[in-house]
This record gives sequence, structure tokens and C-alpha cells, in this order.
Amino acid sequence: MAQKDPYQSSLQTPVDESTKFQQKTGVKSSVAVNKAAADALAAKAEEDAKKAALPKAGKILRYKPGSKPGFRIPVFSDGNGGEFDGEEVGNPIIPGSTGLENGGTVTLAKNTFANTLALLMGEGEAGQPWVEELRTLSQGFINTGSTVEEAANLALREAKAKGVASPFVQRFSAIFKLQDRLNAGETVYVPTIAEYVKSEQQLGDSLRAVGLGELATRDVAAKIFGDANKSVAEATSLITNVFGAIDNAPKALKDDLQTYFPGVDRTSIAKAILLGKEGAQELTKKVKSIEQLSAAKSQGINIDLATGADLAAMGYDYSSSLTNFGTVKNLERGQMLGKANAIDFTQQEAIGATFAQNVAAQDKIRQISETETAKWQGRAGTGGSQSLASRNRAATIL
Repeated sequence: MAQKDPYQSSLQTPVDESTKFQQKTGVKSSVAVNKAAADALAAKAEEDAKKAALPKAGKILRYKPGSKPGFRIPVFSDGNGGEFDGEEVGNPIIPGSTGLENGGTVTLAKNTFANTLALLMGEGEAGQPWVEELRTLSQGFINTGSTVEEAANLALREAKAKGVASPFVQRFSAIFKLQDRLNAGETVYVPTIAEYVKSEQQLGDSLRAVGLGELATRDVAAKIFGDANKSVAEATSLITNVFGAIDNAPKALKDDLQTYFPGVDRTSIAKAILLGKEGAQELTKKVKSIEQLSAAKSQGINIDLATGADLAAMGYDYSSSLTNFGTVKNLERGQMLGKANAIDFTQQEAIGATFAQNVAAQDKIRQISETETAKWQGRAGTGGSQSLASRNRAATIL
């Protein structure tokens, strides 16, 4: 009988007493029981801590505009990280209202402030939780003669400087980014709060109009306005002229465009365009240049971006250039015939003759055609049954 290797036995993993007890009796030792209980308590404590950090069930998180003016819908926390809508109720925020209550005898300052703010920013914004913080910060400016709009903008800067009203400051973080860039010497426009909110709304409308509603969020708007420094007009131009050109292009052109504007889907392409550093005018020019490259490639012609930009500047688009590049392709025969007759005729001249009606290039084409025609005419009668007319046709470039 083989003896056990004492060296091998020394390599085995030691078994603690608790495990030995459980293996022998089938019952967990008190040590194991206590450890399992401690782990369970720790897990429950962690779960309770996470739950405690969530808004309590029934807490109003925000209000949504109601189905008609003067009404709003409260949005409540369910206590588990979710939310639900409450019943539609009368809205104390009425744009332009003075906030009079009790038959018009008592003026509530907070209502007056919110109602005035609603004129500038809309009912949805004026019903946000941070509005009361803003009113408190603005009160001193209002007391010294500032309008509500002026006071709100001054209060925004004061809140940032004092490190208070963080939801309010975070809501308009893009304004601070623009302010910092202006302070650093860049020529950027810093909007007021009301202008910024209006820009968000306009941008959202432009995005939804082309089926990009998932990008119509405050976070994306903040990146477009604050990080990429694009105005509503420029962002709209990018959506219309750049994204639209890619999104609606024929398949061959779309494939070529996506090599320059890569993205796994249309939303990714749109985000890359809107959040990039290049401006609308520069990107529009690039798209039009690529259209020319793609049209040329479809006809077996290779050109560079500079040539494509020149042709786009003449007003040619993808469709009109397809036909012209077909002509340029046919003129390749003219290049071969030119060499045979000591006439240097290049592809660039073929493009110039076709797209720009270049007189010198067209004159070379005429010379090549006439030289070839003269050759065939000199051989008249030596071509068997081939007619002179057919020979003349064979002598032409196109």
C-alpha cells in the first residue's frame, strides 16, 4: 500500500475549526452563524443607507405644466428612486399676476416673484424648487431698485460666489462657462437667464423637428452652449446643413460622408457634430467638398478635398456633379489621344473644361478632335467598308 507523501500533505489548504465542525456534524458552528448574521446586518445597513438618501415617499420633486393655463401637475417621489404624477391642481404661478390673495388685500412676495419670473422663463421653470432660493438671493437687489430679471442675473453670480443655492447654480452652469471664456479674452456672448432658457426651448424644437428628441435635454444643451460655444442659430444650421446632408444623402454618398463623420447611429453623429469645436460654416463647407469627392469616385475619378471645395464653391452639388464627372471620365480618351499628338491634356483641364467652361482647356479638346479627324480623313478610302462618317465619329474625344 502506497504511503502518503508528507510533503504533498503539507501543501493542502488548512481547514479552520468551524469548517471541520460543520463537515463532521452537518451543523454550522456558532462562528459561522455569527459571521453570516454580521454579513446580513451589514448588507441591510447598506441598503437602509441608500434608501435613506432617496427623497421620501410623497415628497414633491417638481411640477409639470397642466393640460390648460393656470394648472399644473405635481410629480411625487415614490421613496424608491422612482416618481409618479399627482392630480392636476390649480397653479399659484400665473405669468404676470401680482400674487394678490384674500380678495386682493394681501400681496405675497414669493408669488409675485414667481409669477414675474414665469413671464421671462415660462411656467415650468418658475415652478422649480430652486425658485424660492433665487427669490431670497434676489430680494436685496430688488429692494435697491433692480427689476426681477436684473435681480435674477445678479443673484446667479452671487450664489456662485457664495457657494449657495447649488441646484440653481448647476441649472445654469453653461452661463458660467461662457462667462469664464469671456473673462479669458474670448469673443463670446454671455446670455441672461431668460435668454438662456429661451435658447434651450428653441434648440429643443430644432432637434425634435428632425427626430432627435433624445438630445433635447438640459444636459445636452449645456454642453452645446457652454462647452462647444454654439448659439441656437449655429446649432440649427449644423442640424440643417450638416446633419441633414448626412442623414438624407443617397447610400453611396452617405457611406463616404460617414468616413469623415463617424458614428454608430444618427444620434451619435448628431452629437459629434453639435459638440465638436468646428463651426457651422466650416463643417458645411467640408460636407459639400466631400459630396464632390463622392460624386467623382462614383464615376471612377479621384480628386482631392481642395478641388472638391472649389467645385462646391461654384454651386455644384452631388447630383449635378455626377453627370459632369461622367463627362470628365469620357475625356480620359482625350488625354491618350493628346499624348499621341504631342498635346498635353490633363485631368484637371478636363474638369476645368466641364465644370468651369475653361476656354483654354476646351480649345485643347478642339485641337485634339481636329487632329484626329484630319488623320482619319487622310486615310479615306483605305479603311475597307468603314465609312468616312464613322471614322470621323471615331476621331472625336467624346
